[in-house]
Formats: sequence, C-alpha cells, structure tokens
Amino acid sequence: MTCLRSTDGTEELSFDEVICKDKELFPKKLYSKNYKTFVECKYNLDRIQEATYIDLTFRIRWDNDRLDLYRTNSRQIFICDKEKMSVYEHNEKKDPDWWMIVRNSIEFIECENEISVETID
Repeated sequence: MTCLRSTDGTEELSFDEVICKDKELFPKKLYSKNYKTFVECKYNLDRIQEATYIDLTFRIRWDNDRLDLYRTNSRQIFICDKEKMSVYEHNEKKDPDWWMIVRNSIEFIECENEISVETID
C-alpha cells in the first residue's frame, strides 16, 4: 500500500487505495443499452418508472437521468449517461462512497492483489 503522509503526520490512503478498499461493495453492472439520444434514454427511464406504478415497486427518481427500483433483497439502478443506459444491481439501500464518481472508469483503477480476467476473441 502506498500511503500518503498528511500535514499532521498521519497516513492517508491514495485515491486508488480508497477505491480498492470498497470496490467489492460497489453495485455490479448487469448490462448497458445504447439509445440514439439522451432524450430517448430518459424516455425509457420514464417508461420503466411508469411501469412500477402498476406493480407497486418502491422507486426513487434521483434525477432525470437516474432511477432506483427497490426489489426484494436488492436494488436495481438505472442510469442514463448521455445516450447509454446502464443497469446495476446492489444489495444495499445506499450507494457506497465514490461509486458514482468512478463507476464509468472503474477498470482503470489498479488494485493490489486483484486478479483480472480478460476475454480473448
């Protein structure tokens, strides 16, 4: 571990170490779907939200680009990043610290003792 020393003499974790410490607790991406525009992606979030009124799923619409559905024992997170909708699953009721910031670039964070598996075409 590469700890940084703060001005008061205590050791602080680097950004990568902070992320690696909690990475296993992050929501897992189930899939992504591309739409033609952000408006179309947002429209599909609206459609998913409307369907939850029928089946009485508890939901939180955090913003116009994010919808959380609370299912039995899990939470599905739908996020529109421009024209791309990503769907995640998480077993906790709230997001881990830093997840929203690093979720689109998590593969660039290198963690010690992490085994990576790459698919060869």
